[in-house]
Amino acid sequence: MASGTGPLSPDFTGIDPELMQGFVTALERGRDVIGEQSERIRQLLATAQVSALGLQPIKQVEGWIDDELPGLRKRNETIRASENFAPWMPGSGLVGYHEGKILSPAEAQKQGTALGKRFLAIEPVDTPWFGRPSSDAYARIVKELAAHKNDADFTAAFFAALGTERTLELPTLLRKNLDSPSPQPSAGPIRPDDEVLRAVSQAFGTAVTAGSRVPGFATIKDAIRSAGPKAGLLLSGGKFPAEWLTDVVLKQGLADPKKIGTGFLYALGNNPAAARQAIAAVAGPYAKDQTKLKTFLKNFNDHAGGKHLSASDKRDAFGRMLAAASGAYDEEDGRHSAESAAFAFTVMTTLDDLRLGQEVRVHLAEIAGAYTTEITEGANIGDANMTEDSALKPSTSAFGLKSAFTLSPKDTYRFLKLFADSAENLAPFDEGMGRFSQKVIADASAITRKTGDVEHLDRVFTALGNARGFELAAIEKVQGNLDMIDKQRDDLVGFIRDTAIGGASMVLAPTTSATLAWSALSTSLSAKGAFGGDDETRVNRADKEDDLATLGRQHTYAQVLMANGFTPKVTPTEYQADCPPGVAIADANGELRPFADLIKQGNKGLEAFEKWAAVNGMGRDDDLSLGELSNRTANRFDGGNKRGRGRALAFDS
Repeated sequence: MASGTGPLSPDFTGIDPELMQGFVTALERGRDVIGEQSERIRQLLATAQVSALGLQPIKQVEGWIDDELPGLRKRNETIRASENFAPWMPGSGLVGYHEGKILSPAEAQKQGTALGKRFLAIEPVDTPWFGRPSSDAYARIVKELAAHKNDADFTAAFFAALGTERTLELPTLLRKNLDSPSPQPSAGPIRPDDEVLRAVSQAFGTAVTAGSRVPGFATIKDAIRSAGPKAGLLLSGGKFPAEWLTDVVLKQGLADPKKIGTGFLYALGNNPAAARQAIAAVAGPYAKDQTKLKTFLKNFNDHAGGKHLSASDKRDAFGRMLAAASGAYDEEDGRHSAESAAFAFTVMTTLDDLRLGQEVRVHLAEIAGAYTTEITEGANIGDANMTEDSALKPSTSAFGLKSAFTLSPKDTYRFLKLFADSAENLAPFDEGMGRFSQKVIADASAITRKTGDVEHLDRVFTALGNARGFELAAIEKVQGNLDMIDKQRDDLVGFIRDTAIGGASMVLAPTTSATLAWSALSTSLSAKGAFGGDDETRVNRADKEDDLATLGRQHTYAQVLMANGFTPKVTPTEYQADCPPGVAIADANGELRPFADLIKQGNKGLEAFEKWAAVNGMGRDDDLSLGELSNRTANRFDGGNKRGRGRALAFDS
């Protein structure tokens, strides 16, 4: 994260929800201990007929804690309701929080009730054929509700003022009465850009999660459980307690894909724990036996995933539910729960390409991006278990990867093909591979520097090359060519040139997207057709471009290795003095110039880089030298890439 932004900003204020919960728990425990011990002392003093007046300061401390606890609990509830709270993400402890915007529980309930009464006083229209005269008034209500959507006291009081029926009717009423540049059917599913209904659903989720103490709201919360299909839109965009939402969707018929509404599927997609609980209630304890889960997935896919006619929004909701239950939204790659891993494994080995709707595919890429450990292990054709069938059993790779389950190379390739039809669908997987490659390269570099074992790095780069080869094979098979990869390469070269950053910055900078990091690590940075005349044969030109691709990768890996602690004997700046006139190998910051810039300088630029690598050990016996190690890792990645791509394509023969 850049200096001066986010938690690094001097103006940032935030709370760590886990630490705050620990603080609240400690105060609760302390209050109880104070109460128990002071009462015991009072009894002893009474027995001895001694005044207990001296205990008053202790009782005041107990009273102070009682006064402070509601506010502290409310702060934590507000933070946890925030969309910025993602507990599984590294470094996500501090969540932005502004003390001045938090109302006391009593004041929040008062204002929420008043807002609800203002809402009820507005005259709605049932058919907006002659305009929406109340649009501005409703918009002001929604704006104020959205500003307090994470406040359980405010939101619960608002909905309590509305009552059950008006709460259920709220989404459709707003659609009928609010002016919109892109109006939707009143009962249509929530769109990602529908900020109004998303705010309403999020506010209701906050109220359900922590607002039962507000008078009148508990009745509404219980009534929604059995409200029928009309509750779907209200629940489709918020966060809810897992047990409560599970009960709701089961009553709505989750077991029957023809019965369950789209809004309830979106609700499960936004609440991963509830998705797993609800599906387990229908399909049994699938972490132990996936038989019923496979039937559930096939039936759901047939009716909501694309085999039969179904609305695009229901296909999208189905895909999002799959990703949520797989742990793609709430768990960290490599640390998935048994339930999430079992669900993801079943999805990866069950769904059939011919039956998938287009809207489902990007969510399968989200699953793949959350299980890059397992995907990389499945594509690692040099591992001892490559000939084994896929199995829901953990494994440890030769370079220390711990997988929650084992995918065969064939199943790995087949799953990648399900979302390899476009760059947009591949993006979540590429983002996951970017994060994963950053981590495993950093870990492997640390081990190699500590132990001198370069074979560990060899295995890592070979495995990453295999994974890239499988991805390229899937793209080639599904799209018929690799034009998409050529465009990504050209875009990447242009980005590096325009922003004046090197490959290492692309891979390692925290401000760079993980998708871009994977592209920088795995995409050739050579300039297609940079050399060779018109009379050069296509084969010779392809061979030359292939050599340039390997050299370009070595250039990137040299920077990555330097960023991971491998020091050059001769820095780019120091070597600059030996470069021929007009050739620049170092930039203004003393770093290697982008590979595209070296190509522009012609053969002299490339030779300058090769000679710099040579003086840093390339071609010599020192395996830990930067020159030799960058050359070695580039060759390992390229070899794994080509072998993986060829082996994957053979599965289709």
